[in-house]
Amino acid sequence: MYHQRNNTMPYGYNNATNVAGATTNNMSNVAGAATNNMANVAGAEANMPNMPQEVSPYQYGCQHPLLQTLQNCEAMCEHTLTCLLYMNDSACRACQIQLLMDCGDICGVAAKFVARNSPCCQVILRACAQICEACACECAKYPDPESQMCAQMCMHCANECKACLR
Repeated sequence: MYHQRNNTMPYGYNNATNVAGATTNNMSNVAGAATNNMANVAGAEANMPNMPQEVSPYQYGCQHPLLQTLQNCEAMCEHTLTCLLYMNDSACRACQIQLLMDCGDICGVAAKFVARNSPCCQVILRACAQICEACACECAKYPDPESQMCAQMCMHCANECKACLR
């Protein structure tokens, strides 16, 4: 219906070819940039302090007990955060809410690093321990059962992270 009458391709076909060609060229540029950036990241990774030179493939991984602790802590922080949003005093708990979000996020990231046996595990676990401990201290200030349970879970997670740093 929208085709031209003289045996040519539908309207806009040549434009689509040009767009596809441009996209291919742009993707080549992006791939080249990504390769260069990955080389820079790899170089920076070698300069990170306290990085183990060789990591045993069995040092961390899916069977590591810390993995379950990190996942449980992430879930507990998310649950506590959700409960707090329905409480009358949630406006007064801005620091706790921020720490719950930070703690849940860092535990999720740390779990991924542990599961894939990242050479950066020590760096992320150190940060995770600090954030979990701060979240535990903040949650312990409040008497509601969700905050109290979260404080215990976060402190346990912080201690487990620290144990893996030794």
